[in-house]
Amino acid sequence: MTIAEAADYLFVSRPHVRKLLAAGKLAEVLPRDPTGRINIEVVSVESYRTARDAAVRAYLDSQAEDSDPLGL
Repeated sequence: MTIAEAADYLFVSRPHVRKLLAAGKLAEVLPRDPTGRINIEVVSVESYRTARDAAVRAYLDSQAEDSDPLGL
């Protein structure tokens, strides 16, 4: 998966994908292809998106009014 494809899949910018690669949150396929293009492991992109979506859901669930006791 290219950086542009990963950015589209994650709904982020290409520079953000590069930051995720630098931080080790996404895994690069090594060795690079002969043109020097960076390829990203599809599994790492999918697992990052799954974890991010789960964190968003957990946050939104914690903000629901139903989680507060009545009368507070």
